[in-house]
Amino acid sequence: MHVSVKLPDPDNTRRMRVLLASVFWIWTNVAMATGFEISDAAVTLISNFYTVEAQAQFEFTEAALDALANGVGLTINIEVELQRQRKYLWDPVIVRAIHGYRLERHELTEQYLITNTTLGTHRNFRSLNDAIHSLGVLDPIPVMQTGSLDSAHNHGLRLRSRLDIESLPAPLRLVAYISRNWRLSRSALSVPILVWPTWSVKIRLM
Repeated sequence: MHVSVKLPDPDNTRRMRVLLASVFWIWTNVAMATGFEISDAAVTLISNFYTVEAQAQFEFTEAALDALANGVGLTINIEVELQRQRKYLWDPVIVRAIHGYRLERHELTEQYLITNTTLGTHRNFRSLNDAIHSLGVLDPIPVMQTGSLDSAHNHGLRLRSRLDIESLPAPLRLVAYISRNWRLSRSALSVPILVWPTWSVKIRLM
């Protein structure tokens, strides 16, 4: 009895490896090209409150933009954590706050509306690019009153921007939970805080 074994063609194997590597590279770079990121932040004393002023970059995926064009509002949460920094242990969170923005498209006027869901303020824009550009300049976020932080310890803020998947309509929410096209949060930004009791201090990261 004669049994023949057909070995794989080395050229085909090589071509398949190149193809898979190319697909992986495209998939990785597309994922990195989109997303939300806090790009710049400052901590300022305003009216006796430690207040965060920040800028963000919002790169939406085609799936999110298609949903927006079809009347689905997108809620973006800015997560702020005030931490007491320690050298050897984890940093405990003293204050955790979420400030939200909602981006919507009006079908009749074809304008875009940004709502600060924390303050209840509204802004209208004629184009999506103008709306996203304005969205990138965040409203000041008060975090904690002066005198509440112990100057004997170091403190810092962590800021992250996320798309609120829970705010999506139920059918779309199920897709968003399992699809990479809706995971738009990138790494958090850390900002140090100087504890000064009486005058303003500003720390900016570029």
